[in-house]
Order: sequence, then structure tokens, then C-alpha cells
Amino acid sequence: MKTKYKYFNFTHDASTDIWACKTNSKVDATIVLGTAEYYPVWKRYCFFPANDTVYSDTCLSDIAKFLNELNGL
Repeated sequence: MKTKYKYFNFTHDASTDIWACKTNSKVDATIVLGTAEYYPVWKRYCFFPANDTVYSDTCLSDIAKFLNELNGL
């Protein structure tokens, strides 16, 4: 599964099954842009953006691709 994209990457915490979306910025690569988590109501992984974050169409497309892989689509 692809986890590295042009502007961000996803890292997995197996104990919580949460994927953190972190910036690829060389200035501060610890910035969490949001998380991909299983949402039982919809029975699929969804993206939960951090407060005050903004995404371009390219970023949203990459996030959707990642979620589609997690959801087996």
C-alpha cells in the first residue's frame, strides 16, 4: 500500500489502528494534518482533518486514493 505522497505521508499505529497524516516539510515533519480512522457507522476508513488545515485538490485526491486502498476499493 502506498503511504508516501508528494506533500505528506501516512504512518500507522497498530495499537490503535489509526493512520496519522504528517507533512513532508523539512522544517517540521512532526505536524499532523489529520488521521485516517475506521468509522464504524459507515463501516469504512474516513479522514479526520486537524483543525485549521487546508487542502488542495491534489492533496484531497491523494487522501482519497489512500482511503480507497484502506477500504479495499
